[in-house]
Amino acid sequence: MKKLYFLILAVLIMATVKFTLIDPHQSAFVNSNARYLLNSGGVGSGKTYSLVLRSLRLCLEFPGIKGLLGAQTMPLLRDTTMSEFEHLVPQQLIKSHNKATSTYIFKNGSTVLFRPFDDANKFKSLNLGFIGIEEMTDVKHEIFKMLRTRLRQKGVMHSLFGATNPGAFTNWVYREFFETPIEGSRVVTSVSRDNPFLPAAYLADLESLKISNPEYYSRMVEGIWGALEGVIYNLPMAQRVEHTTLPETYDDTIAGLDFGFDHPTALVVVGLRDPKYYVIDEIYKRQMSTADIITTVKESHKHYKFSTIYCDGARPEIIRDLQNAGLPAVSAEKEVFEGIMFVKGLVNAGRLVVSQNCHYTLREFDSYIWDQGSTVKEVPIKMNDDCMDALRYAFFTHLRNSVIVPRISTTGISYNRQYTPDSSADAINNLRMRYRHRV
Repeated sequence: MKKLYFLILAVLIMATVKFTLIDPHQSAFVNSNARYLLNSGGVGSGKTYSLVLRSLRLCLEFPGIKGLLGAQTMPLLRDTTMSEFEHLVPQQLIKSHNKATSTYIFKNGSTVLFRPFDDANKFKSLNLGFIGIEEMTDVKHEIFKMLRTRLRQKGVMHSLFGATNPGAFTNWVYREFFETPIEGSRVVTSVSRDNPFLPAAYLADLESLKISNPEYYSRMVEGIWGALEGVIYNLPMAQRVEHTTLPETYDDTIAGLDFGFDHPTALVVVGLRDPKYYVIDEIYKRQMSTADIITTVKESHKHYKFSTIYCDGARPEIIRDLQNAGLPAVSAEKEVFEGIMFVKGLVNAGRLVVSQNCHYTLREFDSYIWDQGSTVKEVPIKMNDDCMDALRYAFFTHLRNSVIVPRISTTGISYNRQYTPDSSADAINNLRMRYRHRV
């Protein structure tokens, strides 16, 4: 009788879920019986929503199933899939929630684990019915191969599924799902405009990219795989390091802070240990009030003890509030072109290193591109750039008068020279006078 009750409840809830799905891609993804399934699509197309609903469907259809949902880092997982799960799954279905282990147990015996996909060895002993991966292109191929061997729970349907924005043709996800698809796989595609719940202003911003930067539009809106043209920073893989390999101490610790509300507020933490500079942590969150920002930054400052927090000068009232709260906040230098050239010099010299835990920062490194539709090429696309702005505030403002970096010319790296404010003969400073754009 108890089993029949849960079966009826599952049917009723899934009927409601189907009513709210965005067709055609969400229905196809949630209801597919493919063993390996990928939702590849543009930003805001509802991929995470689909990921959670597919998990819910399997938990209800197969009582006692054990599932694993994960992403490259725990902060990313917490802010995306876990947040959506908590919002969508009816509380009357949940028997218990262990916050310490991020484990949910349903009343019908199904279990959902939330884990970061940062170490393949962590999953060797698991027997799973399903696995869901947020932003699959960010996860290492070795992790994916290990997870495939974990689909061995008896008496349930097995499924490994993921969601991602498209990447380059060289990414392993493209090879496994498009180029030479693994047996039993299926791809569901989506575009940003599929989602009728996106704000009109947001969609208008996305559509403007069709003219200003067609390559970026093709990937991030239309969901088409391929290389992006005009990437500003080419951060080598050798400068994207495991968090455990970072130095234990630093000569100084600073931060860059870019304010937002509808778009994210971004805090980038930088550890200075000459001759290298390390991006060691990040905060990336939407709809933060001034009080939220103060609380969050104070917690980070308590841990890292920043000497200075370089902030977006467009919001002097928030900077004042941060100062009144006892935080070392100051307005940052915001010259866009000159700041980009300075950071680019650090990257090219191998002096800027980023922890792999800084997921949003690394994602923006790979998608931060010049606006090809601008009459001035040296203007970046103003989208998904919050961490890049925060990073530029910190590095350029703090180091510009003291650090020697390779100077970048319009034809590449030219010569080494220390930046000084009055070096007007320098070709870069001539460009600065021409392209003094404010963010």
